[in-house]
Amino acid sequence: MPPVEPDPRLATAVASLAAGLPDGAPPVHPMRALSAAGFGVGGHLFAFVAGEGRLIAKVPSAVVDGYEQAGTGTRMAMRGRPMREWVEVPPEAGDAAWAEVVAAAYAFVSGL
Repeated sequence: MPPVEPDPRLATAVASLAAGLPDGAPPVHPMRALSAAGFGVGGHLFAFVAGEGRLIAKVPSAVVDGYEQAGTGTRMAMRGRPMREWVEVPPEAGDAAWAEVVAAAYAFVSGL
């Protein structure tokens, strides 16, 4: 299977996150997510971009609830089943919202 390039908006958000990580923080690495390119930490996926340019990120369930209440994102569903700790953020949410969600996902998955 040929390599998949990460979405440029996600790559920018992750590069910004990685540049601000403190010394000794677990490094971010590229990862495959289904048929998309994503990013992981410690061997675990934390963010990728799915169809229609939606950011998909792993954050605590309560954080997903907060994004839903704020109108930033919605709980991801897989085959009609809501995923407890995954949020979808549309491209219209903007770069600042994407950067915030990516940082929250990294922190959650890395344990920081």
